[in-house]
Amino acid sequence: MNAKQAWRCFRAIQVGETRRVARRPAYEQRGRAGGSSLPAVWFVFVLLLLVGAAHAEDNVPVTISGITSNNAGANYIVGDIGTNNSLTISDGGILTNVNYSYIGNQASASNNWAVITGTGSRWYCTNAFYVGYYGSGNTLTIADGAVLTTGNSGFLGYQLDANSNVVVVSGAVWTNASNGWYGRYGSYNSVIISNGATVFNNFSFIGYFVQSVSNNVTVNAFGVLVGISL
Repeated sequence: MNAKQAWRCFRAIQVGETRRVARRPAYEQRGRAGGSSLPAVWFVFVLLLLVGAAHAEDNVPVTISGITSNNAGANYIVGDIGTNNSLTISDGGILTNVNYSYIGNQASASNNWAVITGTGSRWYCTNAFYVGYYGSGNTLTIADGAVLTTGNSGFLGYQLDANSNVVVVSGAVWTNASNGWYGRYGSYNSVIISNGATVFNNFSFIGYFVQSVSNNVTVNAFGVLVGISL
């Protein structure tokens, strides 16, 4: 197979076509100088790498507005490996996922964000919730009567490099069935609770491991953090 045939095969795979590239006589496949098909194989390999990079998860917005969305049996991830991905839950929209939730999952996942806003807008996560699992610079905002409920713990800055992630709870409610971890290994993560907002935990840990530094929780304007802070 020469480079031209390889490109045709690649295009057929890329666009989902079923047509086959016609076989040519053996002497044409080998080439005039009797060369091998190895360069064509590398050509296809490089093309696949390039297309894979082009399809990296970046700048993907999702909006759940005034409807119920069930993601049963799966993790819900805003920014698995990419950047600038977003989720907006508004106008009474409801998201339920029966597993873990992540905003900024892998180390390359930065500047992703989720907003839950408005009375009746809710996100139900039946397991743990992570803002910055490995990723940095990710944001969660819960505002104006919205509710986030987790069936386990809520984590901010979970792994060592998960830094500078932010949660803002303003006039809303965040309830964790277990604990709140604000900087487990990560550093420079922050939670801001304001405008009558309430965050419920059994225990609240601010900067848990020795590597975790300069994390903070700010409570102002009648905000409430419920749970023993450690």
